[in-house]
Parts: sequence; C-alpha cells; structure tokens
Amino acid sequence: MRVLHVVPSYWPAWRFGGPVRAIHGLCSALVAAGAEVEVCTTTVNGDGDTPGGLARHDGVAIRYFPCRFSRRIYYSPPMAAYLREHLGGFDLVHIHSAWLWPGMVAARQSRRLGVPYVFAPRGMLTGELIRQRNPWAKRLWLAVWGRRILAGAAAIAVASEVEERELKDLGLDLAPTWRLPNGLSESDFTLAEQARQLERGEHGLYLGRLAPGKGLENLLDACARVPGLRLRIVGGGDLGLENRLTRRCAQLGIADRVEIVPMVSGERVWNCLARARFLAMPSRFESFSMSVLEALACATPVVVGSKVGLAQAVNRGGCGIVCDPDPLALAEAMTTLRRDPGTAEAMGRRGFELARSEFGNAMIAERLLALYRGLVKRG
Repeated sequence: MRVLHVVPSYWPAWRFGGPVRAIHGLCSALVAAGAEVEVCTTTVNGDGDTPGGLARHDGVAIRYFPCRFSRRIYYSPPMAAYLREHLGGFDLVHIHSAWLWPGMVAARQSRRLGVPYVFAPRGMLTGELIRQRNPWAKRLWLAVWGRRILAGAAAIAVASEVEERELKDLGLDLAPTWRLPNGLSESDFTLAEQARQLERGEHGLYLGRLAPGKGLENLLDACARVPGLRLRIVGGGDLGLENRLTRRCAQLGIADRVEIVPMVSGERVWNCLARARFLAMPSRFESFSMSVLEALACATPVVVGSKVGLAQAVNRGGCGIVCDPDPLALAEAMTTLRRDPGTAEAMGRRGFELARSEFGNAMIAERLLALYRGLVKRG
C-alpha cells in the first residue's frame, strides 16, 4: 500500500514540539509494517529552513518543498504542483494539522482525484484554540474550507477522547472518527532505558512549546506556593511569552528557583525527563502530549491538567496526578510528589509499564494499516 502523509513541517524540525516526533515515529513504523510511505512537507524549520528536495530517513521518503512567501501558512506552489501530478498514484492520503495551506490543497486534490484521505487535526480544532488567536480568521477557515475537509474525509484521526469530544462540540458535520494515540518506537524505549540510569533530581520539569494555553503562568504561581521547589522550563516558541514568564518569576520572587532554557532534542530529551522528580503539564487543553508519554517511558511521574489527552490513561494507570490546572491544585499535586518519594517512584514504575504495554508505535501502526486497508477497500 502506498500512503502519502502531508504535514507542514517534519523531521528534523524538532523545535515544533511533539507532533513532529509523533508523526515521524508513526511513518517509520508504517514502513516497518509493510507500507510504502512518502511525506510531503515544507522546508520551514522555525526561522530557518531544512534543505529542499528528496531525502530518506528511517525508510520514509520525504519531499521538502520551499515556501517562498506566506511562510506563516506554509504556502508552497511547488508542493501544489507535485500533488496535482502525483497524488493520484497513492492509495490513501493522511493529512496532519488544521488551518494551514498544505492540508487544504492536499484535501482538495484528494477529493478531485477520488483518493480517500484521513484528516488528523492534531489538537488544533477546539473551541478554546479558536477563541485564543485570530478567531475571525479561524471561523472563516471553518466556513470556507474546514467544513468540506472534515465532512469529505474518509476518517478523522483524533489522539484521545478529550480531542474527540472537543471536535464534536464544534457542531460540524464530521466524517467517522478514529482514536489513534501517538506512540514511541523501540529506539525511543532504548533511549528512555539508558536515561533511567541517571541520578534523579529533586526539581520539577516542564518540557514543551512555550505557547498560550499551556498554563505556564499557573505553573509559576503554583511553584511560588511550594517553598524550595526548583523548576526547569525547557522549551521554545513564543519569545514574548518567554519574556513575560521571566518577569512573572521576578514578581513572584522565584527567579532563583526557576530556569527557562531552550528546547532540546534527541538523547537530551530523555535525559531531561529522567533527571526530573516529576513532569508538569498544566495545559488548559492538550490533545495528547508527547512529553507526558515520554516521561512515563522514563518512569517519571506526571502532574497533568484534566483536559490533557493522556489524563485518563494516567488516572487509569496510577502513574501520576490529574488535577484542574489552577495554581492551588497544581501546587498540592507537586507537593505530594515532592514530599513522598516512595509514592512518586511507584507511580513512575507504573507509568513505564503503561507506556510499554499500550503506546508502542509498532502496535499502533499495525492497527492503522488495517484501518487504511478498510478505507481503500470501501472506496
């Protein structure tokens, strides 16, 4: 089976956070399961660019197309030309992310050529995110393009029950939904195992993009309520938000206890997670959270907001504390894990077992490939 994945940014654009890691892990696992996978993406990598042209990584063929202007929406006429000419040669198209131009043109070409497509919003289609930034532009997108993309898909892939509920609350006509969690590869589990040999510290950790909606202001307010707690915030993205967080630390009198450092990648991700006493993910909404899954693989307990996609799994597995992402509840949860190392260690062990048993990419890819085949056969 030939499958085309369309995604605005891809490996090695790790600065865009968990989705890039998750999508590449899924694509490489599909290759291992017997699919022929090609990725269409752009060269956009933050303020810089990945080299254009054709590359191959972990068995995945990747075509990088330049964005000569309108980088904010990833507008790429060369990608459009390639899709017009070659999309019909694929059995199925899997589109990742909402709002952006690559998904719009891929969906349009798929409908024109009669090729079924799976649409994965990657947590972008929620009421809160629509209201947060450029709400009128997003409502225009939904009215002009989004409704057709959502209704015309062969299936919509959501990462969690939380994301599925948020999507249905928009009140739009939707194609059937699949719950397709993100996963980890064998190499990820190997790196996590190696990192677990490191000495665990006493500090809390946030690892992810710096963006509105991540609840970082509440996390700082919670830190101020826990005397002596040290916190590392590892991430990048919104420089204005980073400056506001730095000022907030000074106002709260915790500047000497909070360290804000740039995003890391590769082995350093696992080392950061394994050294922390706990990972905090205080987002007001998160469709999944790769950082939480990676923390579980490192046997690091987690504190997660109740609208984080993995919250139900954390509750079910007893591998962390799920709470409302307000300062008081976060402070109470972090205090519990800090004062009771035995409980934290037991939660960490259960987290590793959960990650291993339910979130391996090989198992997820086999299931997805069966779903792909059903769609192609039905079409």
